[in-house]
Amino acid sequence: DSTGQLHALPVIGWYIDYEHTWTGFAASEKLRTRSSFIWSYVAVDNVEAQGGDAYEHTNRAVANLMISPTPRLDLGLQYIWGMRRNKSGDRGSSSQIQVVLLTVF
Repeated sequence: DSTGQLHALPVIGWYIDYEHTWTGFAASEKLRTRSSFIWSYVAVDNVEAQGGDAYEHTNRAVANLMISPTPRLDLGLQYIWGMRRNKSGDRGSSSQIQVVLLTVF
């Protein structure tokens, strides 16, 4: 504000996640094959003093395919899409593909 004090901005955010276990095929059951589908949203209630490039809201979607060939190893492929809109109304989007490797020692 005009006195130099910081104030938290009101924000709302949520996500929906669905995980599907692939069954019906011996190989998919042996490898414990599964997929997740995730959609998330975040919105910030900006104040007048913020510039036009201030973050206003995003949508993000994720889909993946994961396998667990051993109890301590997860491997997967993941696609991520995201969209951001600024206070000014400018917007952009991006896509990513990620390879996932998780292990427990």
